[in-house]
Amino acid sequence: MSGHSHFKTVAATKNANDAKKGKIFSKLGRVITIAVKEKGLKIENTSLGWVAKEEIAVSEKEKERAQKLFEALDENDAIQDIYSNLKL
Repeated sequence: MSGHSHFKTVAATKNANDAKKGKIFSKLGRVITIAVKEKGLKIENTSLGWVAKEEIAVSEKEKERAQKLFEALDENDAIQDIYSNLKL
């Protein structure tokens, strides 16, 4: 039973941290948008994403499996972008 309780604790902590980060990024986005508009610039497109600090080295077999997965995901019209920190 303790595993289930531990999972809930970890999930609740992660969700709380993600919510805090989301609020910070939303506020930053609004501040940047206002500053850009005050300068008279027009925003046509924006995006914000998490970028991995380190790449993970994988074996040749894992590379092949990952590339097959990425190709399958790329064929799905519902998926716009695919990101990975695997060193391929």
